[in-house]
Amino acid sequence: TKWLINEVQPAAMAAFGSPVVEMVAFGSYNCRRRNNARSGRLSEHAFANAVDVRGFKLANGQETNVLKGWRGSAAEQAFWRDVAYGACTTFTTVLGPGSADRQHENHLHLDFARHSTQRQIHVCRPKVPQDWVAMARRNSGQQTAAFGGSIEEPLRGEDDE
Repeated sequence: TKWLINEVQPAAMAAFGSPVVEMVAFGSYNCRRRNNARSGRLSEHAFANAVDVRGFKLANGQETNVLKGWRGSAAEQAFWRDVAYGACTTFTTVLGPGSADRQHENHLHLDFARHSTQRQIHVCRPKVPQDWVAMARRNSGQQTAAFGGSIEEPLRGEDDE
């Protein structure tokens, strides 16, 4: 809820002038291993601790999705980057287009995996640019970046979801 209120809705208003009324997801619970592999660690989806967000429907009837929007119009690109980068303030793992693998080109994988005992490490792919400021904050004159947590590169294979 925090992410939807603090990141998604302001990004939708700034990019499209309309609020989000529905999140379109591929799913949350799916008892499987990471990347649907035959062996290896269980996915956070196996614990109902993850969701794969495909897109959003807006009050004005417009729809936007990761697959087309990430490389779409300037407004859609800004929206999806703000949504993805902003997710790193709430979730401990965010995987999307531009991740090391090609499996997240059509959705954002969001989860609360424990990467450290204090939950201070956030795995964010694509990586949040150091100078990122959400479009809604730029438009309102607030120039403080929203992300203040630590981002560490995961160990090999750690970001495979």
